[in-house]
Amino acid sequence: MEHQPKNLHATENSGAEASKVLGRNNEASSTSVEQRATTEFAHKAQLHTQAEAAMNLCMARTGDDSEAYEDELAKLASDHAEALDALMILPAPSLAALGQKLRIFARHNIASGWWRGEEIAAILACDANRLLPWSDRA
Repeated sequence: MEHQPKNLHATENSGAEASKVLGRNNEASSTSVEQRATTEFAHKAQLHTQAEAAMNLCMARTGDDSEAYEDELAKLASDHAEALDALMILPAPSLAALGQKLRIFARHNIASGWWRGEEIAAILACDANRLLPWSDRA
C-alpha cells in the first residue's frame, strides 16, 4: 500500500511537485512522466469504480442481516473508501481527469463529513490552478 500523507502541508507539497511535472493545460501526455501520471490516474479510477460497484452490489442484496453479510459489507466499504482516497489525492493529469474528480467529489458529498474532505478540496483547487488557462496564479 502506498504511503498517503495525513496532513494538508504534505499534500500541497506533492501537488506543487506534480504541477511542475504535469504542466498546465496538458490534455495529451507528451513525456514519460506525464504518461505514467495518466496511466496511474486511469488505474486508480478503475479501482475506485470496481470497489464502488462491489459495495453497491452487496448493499443491493436484500434479506441478509447475518454477521457474515455485515462483515463483507464493512470490508467492501473500507475498500471503497481506500480506493476513493487514493484516486482523489492523486493530481489530475488532464482537464478530463479533473472533471471526473469533481463529479466524484459531488456524488460522494466529500465536502461534508469525509475524513479527508478538506485535503481533497485543496488538491482539487491545485488541479484547477494547474490545468485551467484562466485560473488565478496569485
